[in-house]
Amino acid sequence: MAVAHVFARLTGGTGADGMKVDKQGRLFAAHYRAGEVLVFDPNGFPYGTIRLPADAGMKTTNFAFKGDYLYITEAQNNKVWRVKLKTNAK
Repeated sequence: MAVAHVFARLTGGTGADGMKVDKQGRLFAAHYRAGEVLVFDPNGFPYGTIRLPADAGMKTTNFAFKGDYLYITEAQNNKVWRVKLKTNAK
């Protein structure tokens, strides 16, 4: 029988918007109104944070993996940011 539980906690911002799991089982979550994408390991422990520049805006809404890059949409300034990943998310 499955039991519901809290996988991860976010502080600040409004909460998670777009989310994806990569082939390594890491959860990526666009943290809306925090200007970042959070990365959690398969057990829900924080793995890392991908912060947008200070002038980028805080409304990270979604993202996509393409090759070694993460494309992050930001709705406050209506821009798409490209960030090179340190590890392969495919």
